[in-house]
Amino acid sequence: MNTKAEYSQGSSELSKAVILLSRADMELSRAQMELSKTEISVGGSETKLAKLAKITIALFLVPIGYGVWIIILAEREERSHKNSLKR
Repeated sequence: MNTKAEYSQGSSELSKAVILLSRADMELSRAQMELSKTEISVGGSETKLAKLAKITIALFLVPIGYGVWIIILAEREERSHKNSLKR
């Protein structure tokens, strides 16, 4: 009779172990899904940040380009004025 009791107790422990393993697997799956959601969220933030950086760079380049254009025009006018004085 001891063998039946030991067998019953062993299968009960095995059953508990399988249940615990199943619960751990479900928790791991939940954690992986949360991680995946977080990665997607971070990826979206990085995309928005990259777009904002491009816009900011463009907004800095526009006044710089305008300033260079004004300098070029001023240089041309100065050359033209000097050429007219030489004549």
